[in-house]
Amino acid sequence: MIVVNLDNLKRSLPRFRKDLSRSYHREMPDLLGLVEDDVSEYPPETEANRPKFGAWGPYYIRRVGKAYRRKSGGTTIYLTSEQLGDNWKRRTRGSDVLVVGEGSNPVSYADYVHVRRKQASFHKRRGWRTAEDALARQRMPIFRTVVRITERVVRRFNRGGS
Repeated sequence: MIVVNLDNLKRSLPRFRKDLSRSYHREMPDLLGLVEDDVSEYPPETEANRPKFGAWGPYYIRRVGKAYRRKSGGTTIYLTSEQLGDNWKRRTRGSDVLVVGEGSNPVSYADYVHVRRKQASFHKRRGWRTAEDALARQRMPIFRTVVRITERVVRRFNRGGS
């Protein structure tokens, strides 16, 4: 005869779930950081980021803003950059049964750079990454981290801890 007594499991399952949830909450900012680091990588500069040689007109200086080379020889710089790469926000919310991590960027033009369905075609041509693509590229590192967290909590419970 084989008897499997699940009474202890029934009592410890809520504690296990709570510990697992706490661990996911604690690690979520790092998981979001994987995606943030991926999506916020700037592509190489293009002709739009430097003045035309010997010509006058507008160009864009990263992390500063618009610049305009005047015919008279001077340059006017407008501090219009909202610092896209430096403004990512991470938020974790949830309960014992659901943990949600959200990354966002409050910069007014962020969606036109990093959201696939809204990304401007010239941003796409220049190699700006979308959040959806970054998430897909980071799926396996995220999965491995979730497995590592789960294994750590299971080991702790196997040793009788909480």
